[in-house]
Parts: sequence; C-alpha cells; structure tokens
Amino acid sequence: MSGGVRRQIIKKWRPPLALVIGGTLAAVLCLPLIGIGYFKLAGNILGWGETTWLVGWMAYLSTAILAYLLWRLVLRPVYALTAYAKAVEACQTDAPLPPHFGTPEFTALAASVDDMAKALKNREAGIRAMLEANGAEITLLPSTSGAKFEIRF
Repeated sequence: MSGGVRRQIIKKWRPPLALVIGGTLAAVLCLPLIGIGYFKLAGNILGWGETTWLVGWMAYLSTAILAYLLWRLVLRPVYALTAYAKAVEACQTDAPLPPHFGTPEFTALAASVDDMAKALKNREAGIRAMLEANGAEITLLPSTSGAKFEIRF
C-alpha cells in the first residue's frame, strides 16, 4: 500500500469452492460403496480378513488425501486471510497480502478485504489531515485490540 503501488493477488487456476466441497461429499459417499463392492467381489478371492484390511487401508489413504486437499484449498487460505486482516487491524501498514488463495471465491474475498483496508486507510488519512488542519494533535495509543487514538485541540 505504500507509495501508491497496488499489490496484486496472483491468479492461479484453482477449482471453485463448490467443486471442492462437492467432490469431497461425492468421495465420502462413493468410497464406502466402492469398498463394499470390492469386498463382495474380492472377499472370495483374497479372503475376508485380507479384503477387510485392504479396504481399511484404502479408506485411510483416501481420507488422508481428502484432508490434504481440504487443508490446501480451504483452510490455508482462510488462515492467511485471517492473519492479514489481524495485521491490518493492528495498523501494520506493511502487512503482506498473501500472493494467492485456494479457490476463486477466496481470491475475490481477499481482493475485497484488501480494497476495504485501503479505503479505511484513505479515510483515516483524510480525517487526520482535516483534524491536523484545524490544529488538533493526534497520538496513537498502545492497544491490543486495534488502533486507538487520542485527539487534543
């Protein structure tokens, strides 16, 4: 935000959030059905014990892959955007905007949050200039819950 340079969010192709959630739900629905079908088919060939272990390990591996994808496409961008919003709240003007986000919806949300932060900073600068032009002394008070100012005329 310094020097009038607009920071850009790198737009990479990521699946839409609806596809991520829909794919996860489809996998949760279909994997047990596939396991049951495989159990019925391979149970007589491998034996019931071996087939049960095989289906169990397939379920564990599928769950780990789904967990990784959800973390990468949903949780990580939310944590990054939350950290950025908290840094802006704490008046850190050099807070880095994460370069990209997991889904197009989160990318649009991040751009909106960044635009909001810029608008608030511009409003603050306008109010500060008006107050200083009228002889007010503005001091920033230390605070853990956002910026607090003291204004004296």
